[in-house]
Amino acid sequence: MYKHEETCYEAVNDDNAFSIFKQNQKFVEILEHVTYEQGLLYVTEIKKYQYKHYDWNLFLENDIIGNPLTYNYYNQLYEAKMNTYNISPTTLRYICFGLKILEYFKQNMQQNIDIVEIGGGYGGQCKILQDIFHQNNIQIKSYTLIDLDGVCKLQNKYLTTLGFTNIITLSNTECLEKIYEKYDLCISNYALGEFQKNIQDFYINNILLRSRLHFITWNTYPIHDFFMYSNFVEESPQTNPTVFKNVIITSNYAFT
Repeated sequence: MYKHEETCYEAVNDDNAFSIFKQNQKFVEILEHVTYEQGLLYVTEIKKYQYKHYDWNLFLENDIIGNPLTYNYYNQLYEAKMNTYNISPTTLRYICFGLKILEYFKQNMQQNIDIVEIGGGYGGQCKILQDIFHQNNIQIKSYTLIDLDGVCKLQNKYLTTLGFTNIITLSNTECLEKIYEKYDLCISNYALGEFQKNIQDFYINNILLRSRLHFITWNTYPIHDFFMYSNFVEESPQTNPTVFKNVIITSNYAFT
């Protein structure tokens, strides 16, 4: 069992642990390690989009549970409508990715969509992306997250506590029994590239090939041959540029 999976089980089974899980050091190392300075870079990127038109108080809900470390970004976000300008840098990352995913998906606009995410953390990207899509009148029929069993249980508790009812969480050991025949969009940020080659093959053959479109942030080398004909852009801002320049990989076509 991975050490952060133990933290997930603890948060699922103990409401006190759930209320502060984002400050558990084991979890911080995996997901809540985005710094204040990186948050500033994400804000700069966010401002390239129509950020002032969103209800930022919906985004702030992502910081209600888990007691994350937050910082005041008033000087950078004062034009946004927010009850407080204290926000976690991790939430800013999810907003940044959510806006990028929207920009990509709008080129292939569709309603009543089914999304699948490989390696969804505690569910923060799912929450923020649904907020963004909803405010752009895009209906998400279902959102499936595939991860370790303990992580899935945390995702389910986290997202249902926030009121989402279209969530499906599948452990990596049971996903083949319950995945859909087709998905409209597959997302995986900082996950798929970190798996061993045989695990990458498993997800590509069983999930990506069922997905009409994909949006993948790849942070290792080499990149799987499956993406040979996809589009590549360097991640902006770069989260680990001294080791390997991360890339965002998107379909330049849609599977039918």
